[in-house]
Amino acid sequence: DAMLDIIEKINKESKGFKLLIEGDGPLLEKLTTFVNSHGLSECVKFVGNERNVINFISILDVLVLPSIADEDFPNVILEAMAYGKPVIASSIAGITEQVVDGETGLLVQPNNAQQLGNAILKLNHNESLRDKMGQAASLRSQNFFSPDLVVANYMKLYKQLNKD
Repeated sequence: DAMLDIIEKINKESKGFKLLIEGDGPLLEKLTTFVNSHGLSECVKFVGNERNVINFISILDVLVLPSIADEDFPNVILEAMAYGKPVIASSIAGITEQVVDGETGLLVQPNNAQQLGNAILKLNHNESLRDKMGQAASLRSQNFFSPDLVVANYMKLYKQLNKD
């Protein structure tokens, strides 16, 4: 419920704010009811399950992934970073290895709607910071998470394990 209130607050404080919600999880009905009953249908859009995640990512200014349970190493974060998008995400599991807080995006505590809302407002109000973080995210993606690097690291590990 706190997150829903934050959506309403962000909409009031940010002209032109749009929130795209991808997926069709168990909270969809509750979210849809809240959006409709609070007159937020102009700023909140439900896009369902997007088969081509790159289409979805390409139109975003910021990827927000407010996970509340362990996410090993979400591919969607790597994909967003590769496309130069800053990421706001929960500070859990492998996410902390992907997103450098304050550099490639912002990390927030899980279930902390106030912190999440503040992070969204911070990036929504500051285009130059979004651009700077997006560039840093793209660079981090190339330097640490490119497919060629990942395959090379797996091959090195495989060879190491085979020696033993």
